[in-house]
Amino acid sequence: MFGSRGTRVYWIYMARAAVVMTAVVLGSLLGSGAARAGGSNVLTNADFETGTTSGWSAVSGSLSVASDAHSGIWAARAANNGATTFGLRTTGRPVTGGTAGAQYTANGYLRSDTPGARVCIVLTEYTSSGGQVGQTRACVTSTGTWAPLATVTRALAGSGDSLALAVRETTAGAADSFEVDDLSLVQEAFGQTTVALWHMDETSGPMSDSGASPANQGTLTNVVPGAVGINGSTSYSFTKGNVTVPDDASLSPGTANVSMSLWAAPTSLPVSGDFDMIRKGDSPAQMYKMEVLQSGALLCGFRGTAGSSTVTSTTKVSPNSGYHQLTCGKTTTGITATVDGVITSKSVNIGSISNTAPVLIGAHTGNFDYYRGLMDEVSVTFG
Repeated sequence: MFGSRGTRVYWIYMARAAVVMTAVVLGSLLGSGAARAGGSNVLTNADFETGTTSGWSAVSGSLSVASDAHSGIWAARAANNGATTFGLRTTGRPVTGGTAGAQYTANGYLRSDTPGARVCIVLTEYTSSGGQVGQTRACVTSTGTWAPLATVTRALAGSGDSLALAVRETTAGAADSFEVDDLSLVQEAFGQTTVALWHMDETSGPMSDSGASPANQGTLTNVVPGAVGINGSTSYSFTKGNVTVPDDASLSPGTANVSMSLWAAPTSLPVSGDFDMIRKGDSPAQMYKMEVLQSGALLCGFRGTAGSSTVTSTTKVSPNSGYHQLTCGKTTTGITATVDGVITSKSVNIGSISNTAPVLIGAHTGNFDYYRGLMDEVSVTFG
């Protein structure tokens, strides 16, 4: 099921030039996680310009500073000691006594002398008594040059909860290492709501929703639950089926920003048409959608009151190469397609989006363009 590191590195290196261009465009279009959130960075020594790793500790390995920083002079270098997972973490919890619903966004920069590995930012939430509430993570494939880590966001589940941050490489080689720099954890200054979060961890239907109320459950049609998911979870297997979620007002964003995200492990690419991953609505009506094209590129499409447009990712997904994180986004000034943390963007005004169509996962509304492969952790966020 999982491809070699060489396959993943090939695609990342082919997209490296595009990363530089799209990062510049995205800085003005969406802003970095820190700038977009508008808050201050709560991490200690996040740029390591103290020349030390103060505020950080190693996870199953060693931690030191390196002098080939993304910015400034110093970066942090994590080296494996033979474990399957290693990295670094905050020595304390940078968020304590939090407010329920408060949302925090983390990001940073990554490079590696042993590229091709899966490296994740992990946010772990704890109760005031120290019990673990849960984790949220986002992952990219490391390269030999500095590139953005995937941005990860978590909303606190309870008042008084705390939040810790780690950067970890999984399924690691014994001699692997990576460097990080300019890490950031900030509280979002604007409201966001994950209106639907489908973990796809059921052994039978319906598909449960862990997002904001009201819950948006889905009906499975020729979809097999219980497949191997990400991080040891279970997922759904698609061949010629879909999941249908009835229309609800909570699923129409109006003028709000839109983010659709999921993890996909395709077993093939479409030979005709495309793979419809998730959509609500169809042209000429207002709608939002995510598709995988015959080339393996991600296409994100939006149609609203001000117009319609699509953006196609420069990074492509290859079949039988494991899970890839796919995200489509819309703001008031542009749209984005993100594959494994590599962002492609376009400046465009879509306007408000609202319709009465159901959400369809894994197929087109007309019962074609069926996705083939595994899918896990699907979410729709507005704000």
